Amino acid sequence: MKSSLRDTLLIVALFAALIGFTAYSATLQLREQEEQRGVPYSSNSANVNGTLLLHDWLVAMGNRTERLEVMPLAIPDRADVLIVLPSQFKLTQNEVTRIERWVNNGHTLVLGTDRAAEEEHATLLTTFDIEIDGSATYIRKATVLQPVFSDLANPVRTNTLDFLRFNDTRVAIHVQATFTQDDETLPVLASFTHGKGRVIVTSAPFLFTNMSLREDGNAALVRGLFRHLPPTSVIAFEEAHRADAYDERDTGMMAVLTRTDWGRAVLFVVIAGFVYLAVNGRRFGRVLPLRQEVQRRRGAEYAISMANLLRRAGQRPNMAHHYARQLKLRLGRPYALGADLSDDEFVEQLRQVSDMPNNEDLRTLRAILVGLHAPKLDEADLLRWVQAADEFRISR
Repeated sequence: MKSSLRDTLLIVALFAALIGFTAYSATLQLREQEEQRGVPYSSNSANVNGTLLLHDWLVAMGNRTERLEVMPLAIPDRADVLIVLPSQFKLTQNEVTRIERWVNNGHTLVLGTDRAAEEEHATLLTTFDIEIDGSATYIRKATVLQPVFSDLANPVRTNTLDFLRFNDTRVAIHVQATFTQDDETLPVLASFTHGKGRVIVTSAPFLFTNMSLREDGNAALVRGLFRHLPPTSVIAFEEAHRADAYDERDTGMMAVLTRTDWGRAVLFVVIAGFVYLAVNGRRFGRVLPLRQEVQRRRGAEYAISMANLLRRAGQRPNMAHHYARQLKLRLGRPYALGADLSDDEFVEQLRQVSDMPNNEDLRTLRAILVGLHAPKLDEADLLRWVQAADEFRISR
């Protein structure tokens, strides 16, 4: 009954812990999203400079999206497109190497950057031979060359100060949006192949913001950039290097356990396991002191202790019977005589088999056995008869 009640209480406690943990996780996620609402280019932000609208649009188009929110950046193999926009923390060389290898394997990188993010994206720009030139005047609008759609209004709004330059002339650059300055056509949006993959880069990350997508021409252009993707493509947003998304120091195991869904699930399972062990596990009890090293007792001390116990208990008859039996065993062993024989039978058979010639020995043996089997023995008589039994030998 007690066990059944305990199990019921345990299940109720685990369900309560699950509800509380789920509520805590939801609260934590909402708080993180609130913190990110003011972060530029964050896919959690609904502000004018956020990209939540782009995220929701891609989902509405039948794609699946993922937010990569843990540093160092790890791109899942299932991702088809990675969107990298200006952030506050610098991409490391190892992260850029992983991105370059991932693109080379046949995936698409969408890179929005400008002079303000040049330091954070420096390694990435160098890897793909891209340069951001900030010598232009304010570029409010740009003309779209490709793709051309019937619902695309030209020109589109860019709101940037920068344009693109490409250092590798061997790469075929597909310029998709330009502006004209001093009779020179300069690109602000372009694409090119890299290995088996593709890179789409713009010096106007404004194109992907919530404010930009509210304009028909900009919305049509962005939809065109992703229209080549097959249905149910996986599009990943690089969020790990955003300010307030993660502190640079908060990128260890605890960050993964408390800030990701699967990490919280693992944390709950571990806590539930410890609770179960605490309720059903064996108690350890009191702490026992260490055994102290002591000098071993001598054998004589055990004999003296047993003798004192028998003496105090008044077990003289038992001791006398013991010594009488030991005497019979010692004398009868050479002739295979049992110690269970009565005293008279034992003496008679011993006389026959040993051909005992001395009648004095017979009388002495009978006297010792009778003395040891006396109904009342004091300590002096017991010691005298035991000594006599110990000294008795058959004469030859």
